[in-house]
Amino acid sequence: MFIVFIVTYLLWVAISSILTNKAMPSIIAGKNFLFTQAQILIQLVFFFLFIYLISGFFKAELVGLFLIGSELGVILSSIIVGFVGSLNTPWAAHGVWAGGEFGLKNRWIMLVIMLLSFAIVVVYPILIYQIPGEELLIQAIRYTTILFISGYIILAPVLIGALKSENLDEDTRKRYLTAQLSGVIPTTMYLSLLFWAFGFSKAGIALPQVAGISLFLSPALLIVLFLFFFTFIILPYLIGAIRAKKWKIQLLGKRSGYLAEILEILDYPTSSTYITEVMALNRQIGIELNQLAADDIMIYYGHQIDMNMVPKEIANVEKPYRLARNMDPRFKYIDWLVDFAVRTNQLVDDLKIAGTDEELKEKAKSWKIPLHKAKHDLDAEIENAGKTKGPLMITAVMSMVTLLVSALMSDLGKWFFERMTK
Repeated sequence: MFIVFIVTYLLWVAISSILTNKAMPSIIAGKNFLFTQAQILIQLVFFFLFIYLISGFFKAELVGLFLIGSELGVILSSIIVGFVGSLNTPWAAHGVWAGGEFGLKNRWIMLVIMLLSFAIVVVYPILIYQIPGEELLIQAIRYTTILFISGYIILAPVLIGALKSENLDEDTRKRYLTAQLSGVIPTTMYLSLLFWAFGFSKAGIALPQVAGISLFLSPALLIVLFLFFFTFIILPYLIGAIRAKKWKIQLLGKRSGYLAEILEILDYPTSSTYITEVMALNRQIGIELNQLAADDIMIYYGHQIDMNMVPKEIANVEKPYRLARNMDPRFKYIDWLVDFAVRTNQLVDDLKIAGTDEELKEKAKSWKIPLHKAKHDLDAEIENAGKTKGPLMITAVMSMVTLLVSALMSDLGKWFFERMTK
């Protein structure tokens, strides 16, 4: 039977890997419903199949309870998305681009993640092989539950890195937050099962006995669940939102500064300095563009993709970048700088054709009108960005929903058990 278990285990590893790779284009496009459903089914089928092959234990009622919980999480997340996010935003692509950025900038963390994942995959069947016969069921539940929730914990650094990025737009951040909510109910169920297997906190909110196993939604479990959700999701979300707000104001301030500088040049009483000063400003823009690419490897890679010269190390994030480029504040700023440099060149060309000092001043005056308007609009945008209160409301709602969903598990389990015993 152990050989059958090993074959099934290797099959699960292969199917999970193939499914993720095949579904990646759909995930990037934000069309991940089928992938989510397939992932739920594969996880549940193999989770209970492993336990059955190890211990001989199987109850369809328990499988059904976990399936209902998983689907309820998906439904709840979809409902919340309708209230807090834009359905047309390519958030998945931007999220993959942000995750790819974290990986490229933190290669040692990704190496640790790969080594931990490999170690867990190898160690799990070894532990199963060494289980004494009289402890098969309880140990099978312990090790298998840890195996299935470990993937989420190991990948938490990538999720945290993406959520706290200042270059993630708010719609994408909200969608990621709500996407994580879909896993709260099944996570509660797995943790509850794990608590039962280890004999922790028998007192508390008791779920009805299903298939001979008593699940307890204990206060300790609620605390663990809340701390996990807060530490790995809510807190990174808040940090990222605050950083993004400051970063946006900073970049807008740089734009306003360039406009103020060129307006100051065109206000000079000596018109003979107009052309040389504007050309000097243009060179300054070129220096900053080069410095931005030198300071941020993702900007350099973005330029390479824009020129269709895609480095091999970022080939897997090329499409996400192209879909999410216009949502990244760095590239918005770069595009503005390039456009501003073009406009300053046009200004120089226009000033060069002036024949007299009066003509120079008249041309400068005509350029000042749209430049003043652009600066006024930018300053208003900076002021509005500073007044934004931030995501406190949405995070408060998410925190409340997390606790309510956990409490709902008790009612769901009771309802399910009552239906099954009628």
